[in-house]
Amino acid sequence: MTDAARSPRSNPPATTNQPPARDTYDRDAVQEILQLAIARRNDVESYSRGQLLELADEIGIDRADLYAAEQRWLEQHGDRSERQQFIAAQRQRLKLTLGKFGIVNGFLLLIDLVASGRPDWSITLALGWGMLIALDAWKCLQPGTDEFEKRFQKWRFEKTTIDDWS
Repeated sequence: MTDAARSPRSNPPATTNQPPARDTYDRDAVQEILQLAIARRNDVESYSRGQLLELADEIGIDRADLYAAEQRWLEQHGDRSERQQFIAAQRQRLKLTLGKFGIVNGFLLLIDLVASGRPDWSITLALGWGMLIALDAWKCLQPGTDEFEKRFQKWRFEKTTIDDWS
């Protein structure tokens, strides 16, 4: 049989249970095919670690390679999740700061209005404090900047230290 006759495009399988005729696949093709096959399993939402080990054994993946891949995956996804937690914490901190800003400046504006009948010095204080809050928000909510990384690493260290004491 010629390669053209065995090509899936020229001779599609009659049913989905019949495997396409191809003798070899490169590494990327194997990875994509396995990902698609696992994704088609609608009956399983998640796999246990034991099932992961069984699957690796069935396809002939060495345990050391699997452990290294698992560790790399955990590092990548754990870091992404931590960054999302950090951004959420920074947003929460910003909301609290804006709340304090509103309360304090509202009170100062009220004092200024009662004392002089018009807003005077309270506006200057509010603008100065507001500028500082805006600059701080700009620094802490811009992923990829040095300031963001410094704050993230500090937050991560503090979180780890607190978790260790718990």
